[in-house]
Amino acid sequence: MNKSKQKRLEHFLEIELLYLSLRENEDEFIKSWKRFKKNPKTSIITNHEDAQFYADCEKFTKLIIKTRNLNEELDKKFDELVLSKEKSEKRGKKK
Repeated sequence: MNKSKQKRLEHFLEIELLYLSLRENEDEFIKSWKRFKKNPKTSIITNHEDAQFYADCEKFTKLIIKTRNLNEELDKKFDELVLSKEKSEKRGKKK
């Protein structure tokens, strides 16, 4: 493997490790949110800044879940397209 390819591979592996770490943290965040939603302890927040912080956390969590669901849907569609293309190529019909 030449130096250029080796360097690209190293960058890719670093990015992949970072992605996996972020995904793991995201998983923990979502698990915590789901546990909270199952058993929320209600309290009255009198401080406007605290109330806004919790509202922002809720929006952020919902966006993470929505984004993850959309990404999974996109991955499925991409896999279907790749599979369809491979099947077409095996039959000799290139799209």
